[in-house]
Amino acid sequence: MTRSFGTRKVAFLCGAAAALSMVLLAGGSVSYHALASDKANLEQRVAALEAESEIRWKLQDYMRLLQSADWDNYIKLFAPNGKIDIVEGILTGREAIKNRMANATARMAKARAGQPVRQRGDVLSNIKVKVTGPNTAAAQSRFTMLGENADGSFSVTGSGWYTDQWVKQNGEWMIGYRAVHWDMLHGQKADAAAKEVDATRKIELESLDNKLVN
Repeated sequence: MTRSFGTRKVAFLCGAAAALSMVLLAGGSVSYHALASDKANLEQRVAALEAESEIRWKLQDYMRLLQSADWDNYIKLFAPNGKIDIVEGILTGREAIKNRMANATARMAKARAGQPVRQRGDVLSNIKVKVTGPNTAAAQSRFTMLGENADGSFSVTGSGWYTDQWVKQNGEWMIGYRAVHWDMLHGQKADAAAKEVDATRKIELESLDNKLVN
């Protein structure tokens, strides 16, 4: 009787140990997969933060190159087939964008010929960047142009919104599509400005859905 109970006790303890081992093994497996998942999530978050940081830097570079009229380096911020949507329409490709900007600079220089050189500055603010995928991101920012008046004071000569779709190609973030909407412009009527605001909101949603780049 005692032997039989002892045998059953040993069997029970062996079975319990085996069951506990299986639980521990299973728990270890779950923990491993959880850690692997956490690591993957962390890597994705770090990659997104790095992408956002790079895009923010390039947004500032854009303003610097715009003000200095360095069109050779300016167009490198665009993808080879990048687009810019401006008042004249949509320009596609680096060469078309460069030619438009260079021609506009030449016209403005001609208009200012013989006039005193005045100070001016371009400011970027209200920057938002959202990474939407491994190789896509949406961004929006307000640009404001400042100019010196004849009396030495300064005034805003125009302001509006850049709404972008950024793409990562060959390991580098570039503008795939940029829409430019002026909601503050000298001589512009209020209803026209309101339309620019509405257009900005609409295209912002499209940028978040990656609909701006084919």
